[in-house]
Amino acid sequence: MFGCNTSLPWSEQFIEKYEEHWNWNDLAYNESIPFTIELLDKFEDCWDEKCFEYNKRIISDPMLKFHLGITASDNIHSCEYCGRDMEYVIGQNIYLYKYLFTCPNFKWDLYLLKLLKDAIDKKDVSKNILIYLDDNETFSWNLTVLELFQENWNYTTLQMNAAVGQYLAKSIKITSTIGTLMERLPRYDFDNIKYSLDIVSADDEDPDSKGIE
Repeated sequence: MFGCNTSLPWSEQFIEKYEEHWNWNDLAYNESIPFTIELLDKFEDCWDEKCFEYNKRIISDPMLKFHLGITASDNIHSCEYCGRDMEYVIGQNIYLYKYLFTCPNFKWDLYLLKLLKDAIDKKDVSKNILIYLDDNETFSWNLTVLELFQENWNYTTLQMNAAVGQYLAKSIKITSTIGTLMERLPRYDFDNIKYSLDIVSADDEDPDSKGIE
């Protein structure tokens, strides 16, 4: 009952003081509580996180939504995060990175991708950790990214990604050689590229002239 009260002096210390008496679902719905990532983590075994999806204070804060993995309603598609936040998130739960690949406003750069790569190398993670990137056809593909994660790709999925095929086909059109690419991406099956070459015009722009350098 008191967990719904919007007039109490809510703080992490106040919640901790009466920890044994709360209805935690009521707290999760209470929009007067100043939620922070630290507060959420401190009592993580007490929350029913589904309740947070109905808390306007939570869903209006992109970082809290991201931390909780909330993607309902207006979800994470308006998010913008800085490198510091990304470093924290990857350190807490590497799998949360996947939500950023559903976010068209989030700008990946080489620094953030290297953070992700370092986290993958240091943690015991699933071989399919890059599943949300392998098949992403809106990502700004380039050779740097393909090389960076070449030990982590699901190549079956990657080779079905039309955007990757078209990027590599453009590179071949411009350089008039496939040898260098085959050396730099030895596990990629370039037989797949012949289908992409058919739809890439000879006057396409340099594929590395945009995206991550």
